[in-house]
Amino acid sequence: MENIVDWIGLDEFPWWKNTFSKVFTCVPIENAANLTTFIYENVKNAYTKPVLLTEFGWPGTSGEDRKSAPNKYTGEECGIANPANQIRANQEVLDYCATHNLPCTVFEAFNELWKGSNAHDINVSCCYVD
Repeated sequence: MENIVDWIGLDEFPWWKNTFSKVFTCVPIENAANLTTFIYENVKNAYTKPVLLTEFGWPGTSGEDRKSAPNKYTGEECGIANPANQIRANQEVLDYCATHNLPCTVFEAFNELWKGSNAHDINVSCCYVD
């Protein structure tokens, strides 16, 4: 498929790995940016086309801290969603992108109420300014 595209987009959300991944079953905030950039580098090295970090992020909440749901495979609970962690993860990835002259997109930039609400819907706030 690489021969029919101009570039490859990578969406990387470590928070959701805490619930759904068999490989990265526990990603605390301390490892979020490193995991994002590690996966980006591995994908970039696997292809000859440019790879762009099209979406990344860590959730914040408008209330109290919130843990990720237990991992489906291990039962571990890792990752805390709160404004401080959101700022940390996003800023560390943005710093990496700036250092490597890599265009990127922090997702999401506003509340997306159209998503509805369920156990995994913590998209309630974004883009805190310190």
